[in-house]
Amino acid sequence: MKHIYKIFSLGLLMFSFATANAQQMAQTNLYLVNRYIMNPANAGDQDQLSGYLSHRQQWVNIEGAPRTSMLSVHSPVGKNVGFGGTIMSDKTDIFERLSVNLTYAYHIKFSKKIKHSLSLGVSGGFLQNKIDVTDVRMAAPGDVVISPGKFNGITFNVDAGLRYNIYGLEIGAAVPQLLETKVKYKREIQDQYYKLVRHYMFFASYKINISKHTWFVQPSGVYRYFPYSKSQFDANLNFYYKDLAWVGGTYRYDAGYVVSAGFKVAEQISIAYAYEFGTTGIAAQSAGSHEAMLSFHLFSRKNQKQDEEIARLDESQMSILGMVDSLNNRIDSLYALQDSAGKANPEQQKEIAEAVKRIDLVENQMKAFEGQLSDMETEVDFMKMRLDTLEIKGSYKQVTRVMDMNTGKEKIQSVPLEKGYYVVVESFRGFDNAERYIKAFNERGEKAIVVHNVDRGWYYCYLKKFDDLKTALVAMEATRKNGFEDAWVHIYKGGK
Repeated sequence: MKHIYKIFSLGLLMFSFATANAQQMAQTNLYLVNRYIMNPANAGDQDQLSGYLSHRQQWVNIEGAPRTSMLSVHSPVGKNVGFGGTIMSDKTDIFERLSVNLTYAYHIKFSKKIKHSLSLGVSGGFLQNKIDVTDVRMAAPGDVVISPGKFNGITFNVDAGLRYNIYGLEIGAAVPQLLETKVKYKREIQDQYYKLVRHYMFFASYKINISKHTWFVQPSGVYRYFPYSKSQFDANLNFYYKDLAWVGGTYRYDAGYVVSAGFKVAEQISIAYAYEFGTTGIAAQSAGSHEAMLSFHLFSRKNQKQDEEIARLDESQMSILGMVDSLNNRIDSLYALQDSAGKANPEQQKEIAEAVKRIDLVENQMKAFEGQLSDMETEVDFMKMRLDTLEIKGSYKQVTRVMDMNTGKEKIQSVPLEKGYYVVVESFRGFDNAERYIKAFNERGEKAIVVHNVDRGWYYCYLKKFDDLKTALVAMEATRKNGFEDAWVHIYKGGK
């Protein structure tokens, strides 16, 4: 009861002053996994149906400590729209909140080839707030302000947010409890209410490729501003291995530290876990806080058109294979008939002779089908490889280091990039690094070049140039087998 009494003193403030202004929202340490719960603008941003089930137990060994359970689902609908929904239960001793929200998000995509977009989202729903003082021992029994019992109120709530993405950089802002509505409790003496206070959240992250699209590092930060209460700042650093596993750490200013990890358990299912070490207040007296999350991803729309085309080609392949098998069976029967010619009567021998004449025709027909099948298989392979091509409009320059005859000093010279199909093996922020990278290729007699994306500012290592896509794709596959697993083809049709 001593823990309940401490927490109940906060409840006294609420009824004594008719309103409570504090950090009212439930927190999560796995918001980098489920970014939708942090900002409604993230709804439907993953090109698939995504769902998350999580539970957080704060301050283990502290009676009445906060417990939060949450189920959220979001998905793209149409070309630029996302929908989502969240059910959350949050209980802290005598206080309990249940919220149900639906979300609408609109994504403005500035480029189809690179991740450059602006998203806006809004959530609306109902929030139920309960206070149960049935089993609380009063400091002053018979107080007319607070009497034992259960108090329950419902209000409407709105959250809003926006997010901007460009080249791995993400910046977002959200305003939960935007309208600052009130939860009213009917009392015998007078109405009391619990006011939802507007919060402000700001988020920024940058995902960096550190090892050929195998290892990534993502620094990020979150700032939470709570009127009438102490604000918070999180600094995060996460490491990712492809899309299979990750580990991370968080420093929460003036609060503690968090370690977290997650991995795929199946193609569409992942799990994540976070443990928080509290260093101040009640959290420092506890055995830490635990949070676990189960996520699933279904009905991916990525490359849907290519997948449909590949499925069509696969179906055509099966049809041709069936025709080839039928022709093989027919030839086998004709040869069997030919072998029995010595024992056949004159009429049968005549039929056999005519059948033998048809064997060559049938074999030629079968060869034609086999050739068609081979072409079809090649088309399927190329269709799959086209997923690794990009046709990006913009200004590209081939850059080299030359000697300035007037000054005698080196300078960087640029010329427009020729139209064509290029095999790309690496990218760098600076010209010097890109130049050093291609030096090894050119020492082997190859003609690797450095290309500057003027709009973006990156320098790319272009290994080879080709005049047609199929030849470039074949070269890309050969380049990957030589150790450059992330090679891709840039289709360049000229600048702006």
